[in-house]
Amino acid sequence: MQKARAVAGLWGWVRGWRRVRRGLGLLWVCWGADLGRAGRSARLADGG
Repeated sequence: MQKARAVAGLWGWVRGWRRVRRGLGLLWVCWGADLGRAGRSARLADGG
């Protein structure tokens, strides 16, 4: 019984971590896009 509870707890933790990681991934993509835009405009302002 203890083992089953441990497995269930681990599974819940993994599911929660997946959700967190997906949220972080979205944030990372948005942040990367912003950085890329800023870098491009900085290069353009610098003369290409």
